[in-house]
Amino acid sequence: MYCIIFNMCSNAHLNKLNSFRISRRNEMKDYNWARVIGHRDSLLVQTMEDDMSEVICDYLGVESEEDITKQNIEELLEVRKLLEMPASDGGIGFTFDNSTHFEVLYHSIQMLADEITQ
Repeated sequence: MYCIIFNMCSNAHLNKLNSFRISRRNEMKDYNWARVIGHRDSLLVQTMEDDMSEVICDYLGVESEEDITKQNIEELLEVRKLLEMPASDGGIGFTFDNSTHFEVLYHSIQMLADEITQ
């Protein structure tokens, strides 16, 4: 008798639990995950770009991007070339696939080059 009552209670509890899970799953699907994740990705990329700007200025020994000269850009382009050159050719071998930070550095250098050489 106890087993039958327990099973009935257990089944009722499981049904409530399953209903809750289904309801919760539907709420999770309705939540705007794309917006939340996209926003966080954007913040992360912005932080990486800011950090990379500091790294570039520190490497060049300048206070800010406004102090970067054409000669500095030529040096950065050489550094970028070394970083992306395969290790078998004497480079470091970074690619967009193996380093998100390299990708940000690569594009940061390119944006500076485009801005300063205009």
